[in-house]
Amino acid sequence: MSEGHQVSFDEKIRQRSCGVITYGMTPPKLSTEVSKLPALADTHRQRLLNIPVDAVILYDIHDEQDRAAAVPRPFPFSETVDGFDWADRLGDVGKPFVHFRCIAKYDAVAFASQLRDRFSPHAVVIVGGAAAAQQLPITMDEAYRIRRDVAPAVLLGAVAIPERHAAKGNEHERMITKQVEGGASFFVTQCVYSLEEAKNLLSDYAVLCREKNIPMLPILVTLTPCGSTKTLTFLRWLGVKVSKWLENDLRDAADDGDILEESVDALLALLKELAHFARRKNIPLGCNIESVAVRKAELEASIRLLTNAQLILEEVFHDARSKQSVVVHQ
Repeated sequence: MSEGHQVSFDEKIRQRSCGVITYGMTPPKLSTEVSKLPALADTHRQRLLNIPVDAVILYDIHDEQDRAAAVPRPFPFSETVDGFDWADRLGDVGKPFVHFRCIAKYDAVAFASQLRDRFSPHAVVIVGGAAAAQQLPITMDEAYRIRRDVAPAVLLGAVAIPERHAAKGNEHERMITKQVEGGASFFVTQCVYSLEEAKNLLSDYAVLCREKNIPMLPILVTLTPCGSTKTLTFLRWLGVKVSKWLENDLRDAADDGDILEESVDALLALLKELAHFARRKNIPLGCNIESVAVRKAELEASIRLLTNAQLILEEVFHDARSKQSVVVHQ
């Protein structure tokens, strides 16, 4: 990399670089008064301008009534402002947007129109339904085909879920299919709170890539601060596996009012071990720091998490980040 050249998110992904960092956020509730949106957008814009990330992820949520959850949903569902509309309000934040698009919300015509008219120069992550039996307007295969036909230049990402791998044992195969047949260039995981399940997925993916002689793509591990026992319950509702010892620690910390700091410390320890593991296996690991809460304390915690996560990735991948890409095979 030449001195003074800022490598873009697109370049890092296409070069299969390690250490890519994104910041994920959910747009405001649709019920937010329109008169308040400009000031809210300005607050977020200033925050985004000042954080050292490669891209900003904007989530696309829907009412997951079909989710087979172990616990009742602790927060009522609230529709949010469309990600494209929110990106327009945010304006130039100094880094590109990555839009999640949930195909449970769009038919083929609407999805194709979005790709054709609104994505450039953004990237897209196509998200399926919350349950395998859920009836969707279009299938994942159709969504990938539409993107390939309508907007092949739009950078494509896909979701990887360690918990699904633990339950079914085939998430690494799904990742390969999304990569080879779907055209995905990177993966973003669901929020990770179990080191064991994340390592198992990374390991199986690396082994299968070697067996099939295909390159490993960047995998952005999502980390989310937990600021209350209600948020902890919400993570369980989403299907996130929280290691039992960690859940106990977080609940104990909640009694002392320290759950937020405890969760940030635990996530940083998880990331550090996962990064060292990925380095040994030549896996191009990065991270996505998520800020989905509206509480100021949790927003600030996500920035602290981001700052320290960047230091960890720089320390672990300091020499590898300067290369064009991660060496796939020994």
